[in-house]
Amino acid sequence: MKQTFIKNELKQRQLQKIFQSPLIILSQLNCTDAQTEIKILQELKPYKVESCKVYATFLKKFFKESNELTHIHPLSNNLITIFYLKFPKSLEDTLTFINYLKNNKKVLILGASLFSNQISLSTLEFIPKLMNPVLNKRKLEKSLLMVRSLHKISTFSTFLKQTKAVKTGE
Repeated sequence: MKQTFIKNELKQRQLQKIFQSPLIILSQLNCTDAQTEIKILQELKPYKVESCKVYATFLKKFFKESNELTHIHPLSNNLITIFYLKFPKSLEDTLTFINYLKNNKKVLILGASLFSNQISLSTLEFIPKLMNPVLNKRKLEKSLLMVRSLHKISTFSTFLKQTKAVKTGE
């Protein structure tokens, strides 16, 4: 009985740790000027984005593989936006935000960082499916652990293939 309690306690702490991890989404906005960009960023306010920063040089810091960056072609310009979200407030808000970004034609998700590790676009899109609010607690725990193991095997080359497919519509 004591062993089961310790096991459950560890699982709870592990889940808490996951929820306290920030999600950083690196994206490129499909706009030609700063005014349009500010307008798009204002549209995102209802999703409780903790902070938005606009960078172009951050790409190099984010991927640390500058020789590979030639594969990422800018859309209208080179404005890169970083959305920084923290999970604990509401998981639902986070999922709504990810879904919003996925469906917004003005935003191209270039990459994401979750649980302090880099993840690919396909993994990011997979998260809302796994963390479905209708899932019961047990299934949700399994899903979160699956996300953790999935993002570890996600590589930079997988990410590049994903972004290429999104741009060319393959």
